Amino acid sequence: WKTYKQPLKEEIYLFTGDGEYRSDKEKVGSMLREHELELGNAVMGISPSGHVLRWGPSSLLPSECLRKYGTAVLDLLVFGGSAAREREEGTWDEVIVSDLVHPVVKSPLLDHMAFVEKDSRQRREWNPVTLLTLEIKCRALLPPSLVQGRSLLDLGSCLGAMSHWALSHGASRAVLVDAQEGFVERSRGLMLEAGWSETPMSVAAAPEDGQSKGNGLFSVALRGMLAFLQSCDTGSFDVVLAAGVIHCVTDPCTVLRECARVARVAVCVESVTPDAELAGLGSRWEAPSAEFTMHSLCNMSDQDASLQGSALIANRSMVECVLRAGGLGAVSRVHVKRHPDPDVNRHIATYSTPRAFCQTTTRFFVRALRTCSVASRGLSSLEDQVASGEGTVREWGSGAASGSVAP
Repeated sequence: WKTYKQPLKEEIYLFTGDGEYRSDKEKVGSMLREHELELGNAVMGISPSGHVLRWGPSSLLPSECLRKYGTAVLDLLVFGGSAAREREEGTWDEVIVSDLVHPVVKSPLLDHMAFVEKDSRQRREWNPVTLLTLEIKCRALLPPSLVQGRSLLDLGSCLGAMSHWALSHGASRAVLVDAQEGFVERSRGLMLEAGWSETPMSVAAAPEDGQSKGNGLFSVALRGMLAFLQSCDTGSFDVVLAAGVIHCVTDPCTVLRECARVARVAVCVESVTPDAELAGLGSRWEAPSAEFTMHSLCNMSDQDASLQGSALIANRSMVECVLRAGGLGAVSRVHVKRHPDPDVNRHIATYSTPRAFCQTTTRFFVRALRTCSVASRGLSSLEDQVASGEGTVREWGSGAASGSVAP
């Protein structure tokens, strides 16, 4: 460990000028097993499964880091790399949580509070669903200018609150898709209570064009999101929404690729940050990556509980890369500003407050707009290209691409 970490001390010294740290700080192994945290000398512990990361008793607290190094290091640790530059350059979209937003005094959700009151997730201790959190999610992912006059595909729609929001702001049609029968039936009831007319999917029967053959403004489908997407023709919906569902699948790239194929205008995603990044182990340059876990969670429609299972969780950069490759080049990261009132911020902390030494929040928002023509859109894998004989050829030893092979 000493030989491994000594060069790092030199790099730290060049950045901080902390001679005491370079000369006197003893570098020891810091990745210890979970039971060794009791020894009192671990910076970080890892469970035998390799899944749970925990800060140990000798971690460098943010307050201590601030005292020794000032705000520069903290900014680097919390908003490191490209994220810091984007924040400085003002390329983030911000949803400002202020007195104008809390308490919420004007919202389509206020007129039909059942979307909040009948949501069992309001009883979660972590990331509870409240009027404020729903309002923030809707503002972040579905601004009125994006949905007005456009069709919406709502994947993992739960109780349909976001489809209600979109229709209230002028969306031409919403199709709600969920794999749980309980959510499908309850969302249909809430949408009808809110005054929206339904065209049953058996009548609409047109996921390929995103339009209804009936006169209703919404339809509800009991299907998995990938199966539904694969049944749709290219560009069959204007806006595709995937809020809180990408972290439930083992092949997020395929799901995102299908979202990009089906979306005529935009794809909007809310997802969770992999555990390794939340523990401060992510790349400061936010390299695209994914983390396999057997502990991902999905809300259950019929009880106050979540279902735990396997998934491959893509980080924000990976989500963005796949969407860009699918022709959605104009990507916006939506940042929720921390509320000054701790009691208010507690409910939105998963969106507004990164953990210590973490680059991103527990959950993140991404909006991606289409920038290429219909003819050039699409994303194929290397295996697809091998089978079709198309793609870019790189000759061995040349170090450069020699050209493209047409199908």
